[in-house]
Amino acid sequence: MFDELIRGREAYVSASNNGHFPDWNAANTFTSTLYGYPYAQSTQGYVAPQLDVTVNTAAYKHNAGDDTMEYETVNSKGKVKVKKLSNGFTIDNQVENYNDNGEIAFATITYSTKSYSGTAIIPGSDYTNGRYDKHFKHIIKLPGCSKAELNTLIGFKLKTSPCQKQKLFPHQGICEFENGVVSFAINPGFIKEVEKYISPSVLKRKPLVGFASAEQVIDIWRMTFCQHPVFCYLSNKYIMSLLMYFLNSAGIVIRNLDMLKPSKNQLGLTEEKLIAMLSTNNFHKYPVPTLESGVETIEREYSEVYDGIFLVKDQSFADEVCKIIDGVKAVIRCIHNNTGRCLPMIISQNAGYTAIKFASENAIIIDIEDVTVDYTAEEI
Repeated sequence: MFDELIRGREAYVSASNNGHFPDWNAANTFTSTLYGYPYAQSTQGYVAPQLDVTVNTAAYKHNAGDDTMEYETVNSKGKVKVKKLSNGFTIDNQVENYNDNGEIAFATITYSTKSYSGTAIIPGSDYTNGRYDKHFKHIIKLPGCSKAELNTLIGFKLKTSPCQKQKLFPHQGICEFENGVVSFAINPGFIKEVEKYISPSVLKRKPLVGFASAEQVIDIWRMTFCQHPVFCYLSNKYIMSLLMYFLNSAGIVIRNLDMLKPSKNQLGLTEEKLIAMLSTNNFHKYPVPTLESGVETIEREYSEVYDGIFLVKDQSFADEVCKIIDGVKAVIRCIHNNTGRCLPMIISQNAGYTAIKFASENAIIIDIEDVTVDYTAEEI
């Protein structure tokens, strides 16, 4: 029998025998084969039994009648089995936020139910490992539905919903994506739960204030910052600081250190008004560093400011000359080490002379005692 099976056919050779596999297509096409290998002629009068294979098809469906999410399975015999998993919900949008290492730091998911519409904030570890249930507080798990089944349902909805991927910038200022797109990183006023995922540098950025139109911006700027040469200088310096990314790209490195002597007159350009006008950071939440706060503090704060004014204030007394000197030296070292990407300014009543002594080539002393401004610090 075996002679008849293999007569006229190429003998089977194992893969270990000279590296040849059998010719699977060499079998007689009239002989019943499995993967092209002959196994026997059918016996006359014998009918091979059909395998009782049940093929299931499954789908998640929304039942509009009772507003529930269901898992429906249908086998090849038409038998339908339905299991209710949760109340009805939709995923409206999802944003995956990536850190510098290419890992998902967190995801924000906008979802809706019949009685709720809002956002779920999911840490990266839970998001990548499919642990969604505890973050979707308004998706109600129905009796008989396990936690794993609910997570699988949410995961399926996430995979079939729009997804936006964005990078969390490591620092404030102008940043460049890998595809060459340039964007400005600023704290957009995230809710408190999200802020812990944003870098400290970006969080400190002063939020942008919206205006009605470009004309209004220009009118306010003209009324406020063009009524005195000192204002023109400071406003142009501030604009220049926001463009440091492009200046550095063009090989333009600015080493100047502006020393501003504020007005003691409340109608003048006081320290409070200077901070409101020049501070890159949100000074209400993150105080402007002082020369007396220490070298490490100054260097750390400086390295976090990109494309903006790095502002330092001097609140020392006349007998604290050493603290002033150490603070000014720290700022000067930062300028020459080129850590960060910003323009430094020091607001001080008495540090100007120290700056001249230690940085005569870099320091610019600006006395604004006689400059008046009608706006308050809050209005500025």
